Amino acid sequence: MARDDCLNVIFIDAVAADGRAGTLVYGPLADLKEAPSLSTHKLALSLSAKFLEEAGKKVFLLGVVPGDMSFGEGFTPEVGEVASALRDLIRRTLRGSPY
Repeated sequence: MARDDCLNVIFIDAVAADGRAGTLVYGPLADLKEAPSLSTHKLALSLSAKFLEEAGKKVFLLGVVPGDMSFGEGFTPEVGEVASALRDLIRRTLRGSPY
């Protein structure tokens, strides 16, 4: 991805943020405040973003506030609806893209 011609990279992930389950959070990854806890997941995301930014990419995060963060629980109905809508939007958008 760092060597591709694309200018922007969007990570899609669950985010611990204010709002109801299914709420979307979007912005430059570097500008979004992280929760006070530290995890290897956040570290990997930050390192990936740093590598991509050094390669000249703009890195964004499209986050969805989860309804349940328990391991193996899957999507709550609210998050499932948002995930399906995002999937459909991305598919429609990419149909017109050369990538």
